Amino acid sequence: MTIAATGAKERPALDENSFRQLLAAAYTVQEHNEVSRAKNKRHEPAKIFSEITNIRTRIIVDEHDFTSALGMLSECLRKLTTAEGASICLVKEGFLRCVAFSGTAVKVPGGAVASNSLVATERLRNGRAFQSENSRSDIRLEPAMCLELQIGSLLAVPIERNQEIAGLIELRWKEANAFEDWDERICELGVGLIRELLDREFGPVSAKVAATDKAAAAGNSSEKLKPYPMNLEKLREESEIAAPGSVISFPVSIPEASPEDPANKCRVCGHAVKEKDDFCGSCGMLAHSTDDG
Repeated sequence: MTIAATGAKERPALDENSFRQLLAAAYTVQEHNEVSRAKNKRHEPAKIFSEITNIRTRIIVDEHDFTSALGMLSECLRKLTTAEGASICLVKEGFLRCVAFSGTAVKVPGGAVASNSLVATERLRNGRAFQSENSRSDIRLEPAMCLELQIGSLLAVPIERNQEIAGLIELRWKEANAFEDWDERICELGVGLIRELLDREFGPVSAKVAATDKAAAAGNSSEKLKPYPMNLEKLREESEIAAPGSVISFPVSIPEASPEDPANKCRVCGHAVKEKDDFCGSCGMLAHSTDDG
């Protein structure tokens, strides 16, 4: 007597129609992978470092002046990130100025959209990048202005020098959700080159002089900038950028809370906020609960 094995299922034969469907599915997957690779081709580390290194070499060998060098760098950053506009803004005579741009420029105070946002400025003051994936509906910016300027997404990265903020790099795209994590990394490499150009233009300052300048600035101004949290040594090793030089302050008008103006804490991040402020200047979230009135 023959006993059939329990649980064993007979595998159905693959007919010609099913085989064709399988081939079509495999082709679709392969096509999707090729499109993904083509999309991320601009983020190949070797290509990015090569482009930044080539710009640095051309600036040094051809002895470009400061303005020309920044113009070349802004063009390089725009192409590497496929942004519609790239701006490099630095502090000049106490005010933020756009010193170089590539592609579409923006006619706004400071030369950067991010510098006109309280939330963005607070992040930049603390050495953190500001990202806006959908600028036309981002309440941290001015959606109406972004709509008029045709800005769909935006990325701003601070320029740090001697533990102070010297300016920013801003990239702008027409489409929403247009940037990726590597675009911020590209900007950081650009920041390293800008620091080297600032050292070459204005000369490096010794640690003793820098400490004296910072102490004097702390005594004369209540708008002190906080330390920059980025791993600068790692960035300098990767991008072969020289050490930072003299102090330049970032001119932002964010008043500190006074004793007679009692400060509350943000319900999300705990950052000090004024009672009259609806949104937190640190995280951008609603500062008070709805029960607070």
